[in-house]
Amino acid sequence: MKRLVVIGVVFMLFMPSLTYSENTNHLFSFISENNGNNGKTLYVGGNGPNNYTSIQNAINDANDGDTIFVFNGTYYENIAIDKSIKIVGESKETTTIMGKKYKDVVSILAENVTIKNFTIKGCEMPETGIYVSTDRNKIINCILESDGIAIYMENANENMIFGCEISKNNDAIYLEFSSKNEIRRCFIHNNFEGISIENSCSNSIENCKIYSNDYYGINLFDVSNTSIYNSSIFKNGLGIGICCSLNVFIANCKLVNDGIRIDGVEMRHYIHKMENVTINGKPLLYFINQQGGNIQGDAGEILLINCSNFLIKNLSIENADVGIEIVYGQSNKIENCKIYGNEDCGVLAISSSYNEIYECRIKSKYGYGLHAINSFKNEICDNEFIKNGIQLLYSNNNSITNNTIDGKYNLQIGMRIDMSKRNFIAYNNITGCWDTGLVIASRLSIDKNIIYKNNFYRNGVHAIWIADSFANMIAENNFIEHPVTASFENAWNIWFHNYWDDWRAPIPKPIYGYIEGFYGTPLFPLINFDWNPALKPFGGRK
Repeated sequence: MKRLVVIGVVFMLFMPSLTYSENTNHLFSFISENNGNNGKTLYVGGNGPNNYTSIQNAINDANDGDTIFVFNGTYYENIAIDKSIKIVGESKETTTIMGKKYKDVVSILAENVTIKNFTIKGCEMPETGIYVSTDRNKIINCILESDGIAIYMENANENMIFGCEISKNNDAIYLEFSSKNEIRRCFIHNNFEGISIENSCSNSIENCKIYSNDYYGINLFDVSNTSIYNSSIFKNGLGIGICCSLNVFIANCKLVNDGIRIDGVEMRHYIHKMENVTINGKPLLYFINQQGGNIQGDAGEILLINCSNFLIKNLSIENADVGIEIVYGQSNKIENCKIYGNEDCGVLAISSSYNEIYECRIKSKYGYGLHAINSFKNEICDNEFIKNGIQLLYSNNNSITNNTIDGKYNLQIGMRIDMSKRNFIAYNNITGCWDTGLVIASRLSIDKNIIYKNNFYRNGVHAIWIADSFANMIAENNFIEHPVTASFENAWNIWFHNYWDDWRAPIPKPIYGYIEGFYGTPLFPLINFDWNPALKPFGGRK
């Protein structure tokens, strides 16, 4: 108590020369917090005659309800807090706990612990800056950097993370099997991933700035009743991912160069609530269970869930994660839209049928222009895909015609047909992919896709690569200027009347592949034939 009086007198003498800031007044708040505290106060560092030199030694001598005040300095130790105490640093910028690489820096093993005003760093994956496995704790006004996982909560409930700056970690905050936790007024930036919450419920993120993280800003998997309020999410690899989750509520949030992607395995995983959310200054349009609609105004991103007969026309959507996502949708039409710069894909169709995409220009550096998953009988016609392409995954009977895919040597594969059957791929121009124009891959399946009158030109390695897929028809295509025009593994397909720029003889053209053994090792060669190769290229698109 005498020490508190001395500190108070010193601050009263010099108070006129100080500015009222968080850094210069932390001791005032510390004194105020501990007025009326029934526990004693222990000191670490500084010049007091009975001060501890180690935080852990002070913890060992403390009792529930005590407070440990830590003076400025760097403390090279890993601490375990097994008592309900407060540990308060003199200044978060200059009071540092530096842990060992392969051990959690701070482990909170008791309930009702407060740790405040520290820089915490030093461990590597999979270890953590602060590990929490108990309830009703507070992490306040801390800097966490250069850790594997900055804060990891496991089976921990009703905790609060407040006013922290978290950067340069693999994961900033990771919650697992933890509920009713609050993350408030935090700055989370320049990590690999921002906030990850899995298998948890009733957590909230409020008034946070989450930016410049390499992967997701916020990644939610198998969560329920999770809220994101009044936050800014910008310039992350991807913005907000919601997968296999229920009742997520996002309100009054601004996303810039980021967006929202929803995934799941059943309808209820796509039903959430979003209010006053903007993406690049334009509104997020989120429709559920609606029939008929006309969207021709501004939109930052469009999510259609179980909707049909929508017309989306003449829009420009830029720099979201997904420009337009259609889930369980039928008979919707996307026409004459510019969908640029989206990190994940331009148009995402999940379990959707009879939709049409016409005369759109889809341009981005990463991902696919169109990604169709478990979707059937859609028409994709007269579009231009620049630096991105098309993927069909478990999607049958789709028609993809008269499109241009120009990879600009930025795109690995122009079009992927994975585990998909009876699709009609015709009159497309596929060029400039640094690896392969078209990949057909399956699981030793008879797929019967038709690849007809496409123009494959100057792709980096192959025009076509086929794996484990049988009975596809590849007919009347142009294969021009490829190092290896076509190849395959574990496949037998029908090649007929294609133009091969390296073949001039009116006899069958051999196409070389192999039977694959264990671990991808070729066992022995296999040959297909184009029985009637064309001797001159075919004309343009129809």
